[in-house]
Amino acid sequence: MDNQNIVIRMSGREFEKEKNLYLMVEALSNINRVFEKSYLTISNKKRMTEKDREVFQLKAKEFKEGSLIIELGMYITALTQSSLLNVLTLSPKDIWTLIKDGYNYLKTVLKANSEGVPIRLEGDNNMILLITGNNNTVEFRPEVIPYLKMAEPNFERVSKLVNPEKGVDEFSLSNLNTDTESKLIFSTKERDLFETKTKLENEIIILKGKIFNLNANDCIGELEVLESEDISLQNMKKCKFDFVKKPQEQDFLSDIFLKEVTIYALKETYFNPVSLTKDIKKISIINIEK
Repeated sequence: MDNQNIVIRMSGREFEKEKNLYLMVEALSNINRVFEKSYLTISNKKRMTEKDREVFQLKAKEFKEGSLIIELGMYITALTQSSLLNVLTLSPKDIWTLIKDGYNYLKTVLKANSEGVPIRLEGDNNMILLITGNNNTVEFRPEVIPYLKMAEPNFERVSKLVNPEKGVDEFSLSNLNTDTESKLIFSTKERDLFETKTKLENEIIILKGKIFNLNANDCIGELEVLESEDISLQNMKKCKFDFVKKPQEQDFLSDIFLKEVTIYALKETYFNPVSLTKDIKKISIINIEK
């Protein structure tokens, strides 16, 4: 049985004398999924079975005081290693390496996105090159992409639990088996990077559309895109909307409902750090002309 010793540290007043059970369980649940999805990627599987949970296990070895510190043992049985064919050598070290590489990829991409610099991928089945800005290049194994297709939401959920005002300062993962310090940190810096995935763009777009779904009280709804010079909107048959400032005239929305109108708006976009695509989440309307 091969193993690695992983330390999870949860910092902040919510993890000092009395532990916030909800926050602790939520963090540990997503961290566990981060490890399981690394195992699944390397094993070329889609989901954990009962047999998989027998041969791959995370076990808490020790709980320490102060900020909550949990020492885990990560185990792979010999049965799994001998039964795998045509995949990477499966070991706790491989699983940890993929987790570490995946998180570093995410942070690199999200930082570039937050700074508005171009991002592209090049490479082949042996190695991919993540290129940001003025040819800043970082190498990654190609397994990082399928891994993050599964695990990226779990990394984000851990980061979004960080809130110093509510007593959650930081989460970290480290591997005691490595010679040099190897640590994954989830702090306000990382949380802010994930939040930049959704962004209200500055450029005003013009489109012709027809509102067909409307919540008049909240001034939100859905519209049909009839015409637009914006390429991303051209390909959309419908789009959700809200208003930058709610209309003052009570009858205004009912007057334009199901009618073709000209709309001036800002796009709220969503950046996918795995596919490197940016999609329109909704538009925020500035003005409507009948």
